[in-house]
Amino acid sequence: MMQAEQGEVTVLYLMYNSYFTVLGLELDLNESNDQLVSREHAIRRIFYL
Repeated sequence: MMQAEQGEVTVLYLMYNSYFTVLGLELDLNESNDQLVSREHAIRRIFYL
């Protein structure tokens, strides 16, 4: 059961990560690499809290 839940979280994480990555590339073409890394870390915190 724990494994199944972990799998679902992983799939959701990958979906959200892909969504925000595409969104970031489309909306923030001029955004610096540091800001992109910070956004990725913020997204990761949502899933690991």
